[in-house]
Amino acid sequence: MGTTPENAVAVFYNPTTGTEHCTPEQFAQLEKDKAQIIKDNGARDAWLNPTRYWTWDEFWVYEVGDERQFGTVKMVYMGVVPVTVMQAGVGKGHYNPGQIARNNKYLFKKGTTVYLLDMPDGKVLIMQSWTNATNKGETAANLKDLGGQFKLLPPGWKFRTKVLDRDLTVHAPAPNYLAWVTQDEFNNTYQGCGFDAACNYVP
Repeated sequence: MGTTPENAVAVFYNPTTGTEHCTPEQFAQLEKDKAQIIKDNGARDAWLNPTRYWTWDEFWVYEVGDERQFGTVKMVYMGVVPVTVMQAGVGKGHYNPGQIARNNKYLFKKGTTVYLLDMPDGKVLIMQSWTNATNKGETAANLKDLGGQFKLLPPGWKFRTKVLDRDLTVHAPAPNYLAWVTQDEFNNTYQGCGFDAACNYVP
């Protein structure tokens, strides 16, 4: 939404928060109907996020907005971010953390294996979801091997896994609830620990 690329904002809708799921067949139809979706919603563009699989154990959403119908799928408002910020953080280049406003919390329980990107300055990005839309052979079982597949990690960055020895919670802090997020070169999504008080500790 917006009148120019500079003032446009990306509004996020998600079908998996108590409304309904989006099947592969429905997603394919949404891709075909993209031009109509843009027209119906008065948008400048539409970005269809491929099927994602969560890595956390529990999830809370404290603020959601209106429900909206896209084709045959009902979705619910989940957050908003300036398009320029989204493009820098998750839209191009990868490994470039940016902020998105969303009031939710993830719980990774003690004993859970987590997938981490270490930044040179001590900040850590924890994978919140993965997708095989780009990396076709990617599965939950081989996420641990991603480090050997990455070719574009910035200098000083490292991928590692960790079995948590205590619960880890991730909740962007009040009052603005701005989460630091990025994607790797396979479009797996991460949220940052060490940028602010979002995480109860840096894993």
